[in-house]
Amino acid sequence: MFVHLFYIYVCYVFNSSLGVLLCLYYLNTSKFPVIKYLINISVLYITYLLIYVRFCS
Repeated sequence: MFVHLFYIYVCYVFNSSLGVLLCLYYLNTSKFPVIKYLINISVLYITYLLIYVRFCS
């Protein structure tokens, strides 16, 4: 169930402008800690927006 929700979430992300950054994050997780930090912040923000739109609109 969690994996299924994760793939749905990935689809949402790849439909946004952060899809390319997400690819960079998975390819270079250990090489670019700054990018990793920025992506973590971005993912949290996107998650918040998705939850807000789904349950608060």
